Amino acid sequence: SSSSSSSSSSSCSSSSRSNSSSIEIFVLLLLLLLLIIIIIIIIIIIILIIIIIIIIIIIILIIILLLLVLLLLLLLLLLLLLLLLIIIIIIIIIIINTYIM
Repeated sequence: SSSSSSSSSSSCSSSSRSNSSSIEIFVLLLLLLLLIIIIIIIIIIIILIIIIIIIIIIIILIIILLLLVLLLLLLLLLLLLLLLLIIIIIIIIIIINTYIM
């Protein structure tokens, strides 16, 4: 009878160890899953930050390009005004010369 109870308690102890081991494995798997989720979230945040930085750089480049185009248009307008001024001066000189002659 005593050997039977000893064997029964040994089997119970083994079962309890198995349960605790499976609980430890389950907890470790949960921790691993949590770690993977945190890593994925960090990677997503980094990717979003990189995308935002790229968009900001593109917007700045577009603004610079627009400013350059505006500057070029202003220079063109200035050249046209200069040309118009030269034409007017030539016409005035021709008119003055014809009256003097």
